[in-house]
Amino acid sequence: MIDIAGTTYYYMDGPLLVLMLLFPLLLIVLAVFNRLFFSKRFSFWKRFLATVALLLVAAVWMHWDVYQIGQEAKELCSKYGGLHVYNTAYAEGFKGSGDIKYWSEYGFKYVESEPRGKKTRYTMHDGMVVKEPIGEYRSKYESVYDSKIIDAHFKRHREFVRDRITHEVLGELVYFAIYPGWVDSQIWGRIGFTFTPWICGWEAGDDEQRRLRYYDVIKAVLKVKQSGEGVSTHVQ
Repeated sequence: MIDIAGTTYYYMDGPLLVLMLLFPLLLIVLAVFNRLFFSKRFSFWKRFLATVALLLVAAVWMHWDVYQIGQEAKELCSKYGGLHVYNTAYAEGFKGSGDIKYWSEYGFKYVESEPRGKKTRYTMHDGMVVKEPIGEYRSKYESVYDSKIIDAHFKRHREFVRDRITHEVLGELVYFAIYPGWVDSQIWGRIGFTFTPWICGWEAGDDEQRRLRYYDVIKAVLKVKQSGEGVSTHVQ
């Protein structure tokens, strides 16, 4: 991954190294091509300039999609990526987690989920986790994850909290997986290694090393319900 003039070029280290190792071979191929297809009547400099032009055309052809990926990534991540809060609400618990030990420290009385297809509520009692099968969920709000393939180079991921009845989205974290250009993909596929895509949009503004997760969305939109407090408030 290389940053040039405000645009990030998504290159993989392995294929980039392979291309560097193959560069001498490319020069030999161009020299042979020059000798076969350019008349000896042309001066050395004309043949040299023709070779350079071919090299530039080949480089642009091989890497143009990397430039396009960088431009699209910049727009997607800056325009749509990140944590977005639309409404906040008070709640005693929510659906979408089984880690009541963690969430009880935040103040929630319960969490609900559906492990192995069984509706379950988790609470704390005397410092112990209590797991209770239930017939219906009590939660008004739920934490949801979904993803969508945009094209060959991008996949959008969403972690969001919504009203279970109206499906109103209170807040969401949107981030994008970025996949490499065709040259990198071809080389990497033939090397036989797996590839982990680059991610943008989940960066925490207060700490570049920390990554936003689903629990950041929950904490941003769901507040611990206190006696006498209202149901929801609109975020300006």
